Amino acid sequence: MRFPKRISWRYGQRLGRSAGELMTFEGISPETAVLLGKDSNTFRDITDGFLNGSEALHLPVTKDQGTRDKLTALQTAFGDFHLLVQSFSLICNLLWRRNNPSC
Repeated sequence: MRFPKRISWRYGQRLGRSAGELMTFEGISPETAVLLGKDSNTFRDITDGFLNGSEALHLPVTKDQGTRDKLTALQTAFGDFHLLVQSFSLICNLLWRRNNPSC
């Protein structure tokens, strides 16, 4: 099974770009942190959908063992990044709300 190029390329590019833009000259960009969090969740959902199937994403269960092994390795490697992104997004959100109490 091959990954659809539009899915893997688009999210791979956006995750890398968002991670690079997270820090600006002015400090942490809360908007970028939110987008990175959303993209990270989407990437996790897509890899999980390929492994377990997903009605919402219209993905069947991947049956090829070699592909499943690669997806499992990808999920393992991505897990730490995803956890870090989610934690960082939460911290950015809390700091932003503290500095902007009217929102």
